[in-house]
Parts: sequence; structure tokens; C-alpha cells
Amino acid sequence: MKSKFLVCIVVLLALLVVLAGVNIFYLKKDALRVAYIRSPELVEGYHGTIEARSAFEKKKEAMLANVDSMGMDFDRLRHQYVNSAARMTPDKRMEQEKFLSQQQDQFLRYRDAIDQKIEEEDTQMMQEVLNQINSYVEEYAVKEGYTYVLGTTSTGSILFGDKALDITGPVLEGLNNRYKGK
Repeated sequence: MKSKFLVCIVVLLALLVVLAGVNIFYLKKDALRVAYIRSPELVEGYHGTIEARSAFEKKKEAMLANVDSMGMDFDRLRHQYVNSAARMTPDKRMEQEKFLSQQQDQFLRYRDAIDQKIEEEDTQMMQEVLNQINSYVEEYAVKEGYTYVLGTTSTGSILFGDKALDITGPVLEGLNNRYKGK
């Protein structure tokens, strides 16, 4: 009789443990909070992005102006050579062609270096902006109790989301307020 009683108690305790586990799972499942952000709109609407791009464009224009100036100098030299080549001795012509070839190589290397520098600085600028955005989104999610914040992209990483789960507006507003120092 005692062994049946013990078996019943053990079975009852096991059943209570299973029920408690199921209950905890469902409570935890209900506690999940998920939202999404329209990432392109957040990045494009962020004042930090707008200002960083504006500053970068000014710097880029100055670098490209130097390339254009160097290109015009080379074109001028080449034009002078074409106009005077018929009057040059063969040795002088060969010397000028070698000089022009060196100038062209120098110009092309400089242009390529500037193009690479522009690309690197653009990547660095955008990474800094994305770091600011990601940091704020993380803070916002923790403050608001979100378990997950997903980001939509133009390539369709999220195919559908209930508009009630879209937190792009409040996140963008808070991010811009932080950027302005409010």
C-alpha cells in the first residue's frame, strides 16, 4: 500500500513538474515582443546620415576637382604635343611621347587612388552612421521590452509584417532627437 502511495506521489509530482514547465514555456512565449523597422527609411531619414553624406559629398567634390584639374593639365600637354609634333626632330618627338606616357600613367594612378579613397571613406562614413543607428535601436528595444527587432530591406528579408509591429516612426524620431541633442 505504501509503495502504491509513493508511486502515486511520484507520478503526481512528475505531472506537476511537467505542467509547471509547460506553463513557464507558454508564459515565456507570451512575453516575446517582436517589432520591425523599415531599415532603408530609418537610414535615409536619420539626420546623422543626411549630414554625414553632405559633408562627404563636399570632400568628394574637392578630391574630384583635383582629378579634373590634373586631367585638364594632361590634356593641355597632349594638345601642345599634337600641335608641335610635326616640327620636332624624331628624338625630340620620342622624348615628348615618353614624357606624355609617364604623365598619363601618373594621372591614371592618381585618379584610381582617389577613386579608391572615395570608396573607402564612403564605406567608413556609412559604417559610423550604421553604428549610431544600431546602438540606438538596441537601447530602444531594451527600454521598450522588445525581444526581437527585425529590419526590412529592399531585398525582402521580411515579406510581411503587421503595421502594428512597425516601430520605424518612433525609432526614427528618437534617433533624430538624440542626434539633435534633445
